Amino acid sequence: MFAVVLERMGSFRGGRVLYRIVSAGAECGNDCSIQINGGEKAKKQRGLNLVIYNHELRSVVDSVCFDTYVPELTASR
Repeated sequence: MFAVVLERMGSFRGGRVLYRIVSAGAECGNDCSIQINGGEKAKKQRGLNLVIYNHELRSVVDSVCFDTYVPELTASR
């Protein structure tokens, strides 16, 4: 088995909004990051972290984490 850290960077809104996404499982430090224009927007908790950006409002409207490790599949905002 091998460990992998995933990282993606890019932009949207014609290059005016920059993003950086990092995912590292337990074998790689158990970390995640979702940054928009340099600011951290993820909950940074174990599981699946999602950030919702509204193009019309030009801002993050929600950030949630689903803990996929526990059977109850808990969510936190």
